[in-house]
This record gives sequence, C-alpha cells and structure tokens, in this order.
Amino acid sequence: MKMRIMHIIVPLLFLFPASAPAWPDRILKVKAVEFRGLKLLSKYDIIRGVRLKSSGNGIIIDADSLNEALAGNYFIETYRIEERGPSLIITIAEKKPHLIVAVEKGGTSLIYELDSGYRILSRNDVHAVKVPILHISERDARDDLQQSAVRRLFAVLDRVKRNNAPIYRELSEIYLDEEKIRILLRGRKTDFILRPDESDFIKLRCITGYCDRRRQYPDRIIIAGNAAIIR
Repeated sequence: MKMRIMHIIVPLLFLFPASAPAWPDRILKVKAVEFRGLKLLSKYDIIRGVRLKSSGNGIIIDADSLNEALAGNYFIETYRIEERGPSLIITIAEKKPHLIVAVEKGGTSLIYELDSGYRILSRNDVHAVKVPILHISERDARDDLQQSAVRRLFAVLDRVKRNNAPIYRELSEIYLDEEKIRILLRGRKTDFILRPDESDFIKLRCITGYCDRRRQYPDRIIIAGNAAIIR
C-alpha cells in the first residue's frame, strides 16, 4: 500500500538528491567521530546504513558507505569530512523544512517534510517544529485537476510567507477542501474558512488580531468577500 501511494504523489512532489563531494574508496580507522552543524537531524540519522564497527579503542568506517549515506540524505544541503588527528569531523549544513504535507487515505496518513522548493526531505519522520501542516487527500495527490489546486496553494503560501509573515508564522494546520481551505492557527480553537487567495490571508490577519484583542474565539469564522460570518 505504501509503495502505491508513493507512486501517486511523486508527480506532485519531485525528488532531488543533495549534491556531494567525491570521497576516496578506502577504510578509515579513527578514535572518535564528531558531528557539527546538526540541528534537526541526529547522528543516528546520519550513520544509518554506514558500514562501521568498533575495533579495540577505535572505530573502523567504510568511507565509501559514509559518503553514500551523506549524499543520499535529502535533508543535507552540503557536508564536509575531515580527518583531524585521531578524530573524524563531519560538518553538515541541513536544509530547512518549509512545509509538512499529510496525504490521507482510509484513516491513515503518509507524512512528508518539504523544502522551500517543495521537494521531499523526509517521509514519515518529522523533524521540524512550528512548520505548517497541509492535509490533502490521496485524490488531491493523484488527480491532475487537484494537483493544480495544490500547486496554486503552494504559490499562495510562498507569497503569504514573504508578504504577510506574521500570519504565516501562526499557521498550524491547513485543510484543502475543493475551492476553500480550512485553517487552524496556533493556540486558537477557531476554524477559519477562506479562499486560497493572498487577499483572504490579509483579512485573516485582521480578523485574528480582533479575536486576540477580545480574547474570544468562536468555533468557526467564514471569510466571504468583505464579510466574516461567525458560527
């Protein structure tokens, strides 16, 4: 089932491997491995799949498999490997997750972290905090018309992040529903219903400010043109 859904979403979320420097095919023996630059990834995310073993008071590492693991990790922007005395220093620059997409089907979800180019960084392994979550259905990922709607929403979110950063930072969850979106903001119970349009996000910011000042949050607010319908 997982593989079938993956084939569905690949046309929408393109995969691009990280670029990597060449590394000689050899065996390294060091006393310690030091990782630098890790903020979201753990060292275990890095060494997964690397051929290594302890030997006496040191570690034997297959340098080729280490290079392959680093090059194949979509979360890594760049990396550098250095031998300094008895230690191996691995310095990493991570990509920053831009959006989380949850593809839902039959009560379960496949979770994807995307970078700013909407390329997949990780699958079912969330690292980011305070990143909006976009909920879409399997049909949204598969159907050409719905894929276009998702891409349009991506473009709108880019403009909102650039031009309306205060409200973008408050986005918690976004649900795509035909020609409307339902939004949950951080720390607020209200469902906001609006068009996936930059102008409606400007109205959302104004309405949210009003609710925050009054400290009143209705169950639902529908933004319709210049009006806000409260339910």
